[in-house]
Amino acid sequence: MNDTEEYFNGCRMAKEVIARVASRSRHTKFSRVLHDAADLLSKQPTKTFFVCSFSNSLDSLEQWRGYASGHDGIAIVFENKPRLQSSHFTIMPIMVPQKVIYDDKIKRKLLLQGIAKHSMEFRKDLACGCSVHEDDWARHLASDLAIDFMIFKNKAFAAEQEIRLVVTESHLSHFKDVKHRVSGGRIVPYICSSDLYNESFVAHNGSNQLPIAEVRVGPMANQSITIDSVKAFLANKGYFDVPVISSDVPYRG
Repeated sequence: MNDTEEYFNGCRMAKEVIARVASRSRHTKFSRVLHDAADLLSKQPTKTFFVCSFSNSLDSLEQWRGYASGHDGIAIVFENKPRLQSSHFTIMPIMVPQKVIYDDKIKRKLLLQGIAKHSMEFRKDLACGCSVHEDDWARHLASDLAIDFMIFKNKAFAAEQEIRLVVTESHLSHFKDVKHRVSGGRIVPYICSSDLYNESFVAHNGSNQLPIAEVRVGPMANQSITIDSVKAFLANKGYFDVPVISSDVPYRG
């Protein structure tokens, strides 16, 4: 994440929804689970989430300014076709692309659905005389809600039209290893989705190459030289027919 606010935006809303649900009489027996889950969410997340971000905003001045350091932005545009629902970006149950939610009403509805699901199963266990470990229920509820709000973001960022892939640490066994890179004075851990593209994946999709529709070179000086260099790079990697075009956003030196 770019900052902790992205986590705590969802956390604050989850605690608000939990408090409202816990005050209802029909949730009396589930109230301890709810309050314990809220306490767990108040702490720094104990689980690791790996997040990859995309945008539906293809050629935005705000995006170039926000995510291209200086004047060297390059945007990879991927195909968006129904057949790709089971390809490089959707490998169930490990990862699936989800639109980031900016609308607070939709966030609350999603959280309420998650809480209702756990409450219903909890009541079923009680009715069947099963032993109920409230601490375990609280941990599972907090964990599931945290996964939900990994796609929550403050409405001030709605113009970004962000789409996220989120992988939880419980799925790390599907990847070869955790790698590291340096960014903004931090050492950032990351994983490679290419680890998932095995022989059966290639047989099903016909290739392990990413479905790149085009590459856009952002506003910069000597744009044509950069375009030529990107074309050469793509050809060297086996992407021979990918258009490389310039951004429609004008460059200001």
